Amino acid sequence: MRMTLLVLLALAAPGFARELIVTSQPADFATWAEPVRLIVRGISATACGAAAVSLEPLTSGPTGALTHTQLRERCDVSGPVLAEPFTVSVELGRLFPSLDFPGVYQLTVRDEDGSIASRSLLVGFVGTAVVEVVGPATSDRPLTLRVRDFGCDPHDRPRTVSLDEGAITVRYDKDCYYGAPNPLIFARVFDLELQTPAPFPVGSYEVRMVSRFGGGRTEVARGRIDGVVPGACQPSDTTLCLHGGRFAVNVGWRDFTGNSGVGHAWETPADDGSGLFWFFSPDNAELTIKALDGCDLNQRWWVFLASGSNVGYEVNVRDTLSGQQRTYVHEAGDLPPLLTDLETFTGCS
Repeated sequence: MRMTLLVLLALAAPGFARELIVTSQPADFATWAEPVRLIVRGISATACGAAAVSLEPLTSGPTGALTHTQLRERCDVSGPVLAEPFTVSVELGRLFPSLDFPGVYQLTVRDEDGSIASRSLLVGFVGTAVVEVVGPATSDRPLTLRVRDFGCDPHDRPRTVSLDEGAITVRYDKDCYYGAPNPLIFARVFDLELQTPAPFPVGSYEVRMVSRFGGGRTEVARGRIDGVVPGACQPSDTTLCLHGGRFAVNVGWRDFTGNSGVGHAWETPADDGSGLFWFFSPDNAELTIKALDGCDLNQRWWVFLASGSNVGYEVNVRDTLSGQQRTYVHEAGDLPPLLTDLETFTGCS
């Protein structure tokens, strides 16, 4: 089933030829749980410029079916057209998925002469898949992904992996074809291992897992993967990456009775160069570490380390760009100091 959402364009200056670009957030794929925003970009066609362009709220028919939004340019000023770029948007709300595969909304922008731009948006149910990287996500090799999902094992069915700018899309069919009215009778957890079709460029990617399950309905799940240069920091439970993977931090600890282990990394929501480690419980941070760019002052990167525990620890900091590294050691039982290292790391450009 292909559902059509029309965005009708009313031009204040008939005959003014222009291109409209239609996008959406989320782009390309959405689930019923995600509100959708429609975005239109173009060049203004009145003497008022971009300030006169607006989108009216979405209207709907008597059954709630989508009909159209209206792009308007209200301008009472006469004079030459002020051809300014504009961006306008409107909330479409949550769009219900189709039971067909795929269920696609076609977002179409039309002027008085017909369609001049469109955007497809697949809307599915919320998927159960999760994704992880197998091996390093570095730019010198294809990326290997392991997708874990729930359904009927699709190993003997076609599946595709596409790599586009800013996105990796994995498509597969996990539906059950055994004649049972309830596919859950045969469903189970399964793993798929796949590779991107080319070496993996450096950058941050959204991973979209689009699958068919339960009578042909489409499911959409998402993950995120960062591609880095070879040798750059790879974040994990025990490795903290700072400044976009420039610095890799690992921690080992030893208590008063000789027990030992490794620190578990906590990333901060924004990569501001700082992070935390916990040893015994994830609700109790033991170490705080920060790497700060001091190159403007002394041509060095600075490292600051603070501890809230008197157990022993070793903190290893490695500059993946220059190869420099240093290990900071604190013995169990001693009062932990505030460590300040302003000299070790020299990798300034």
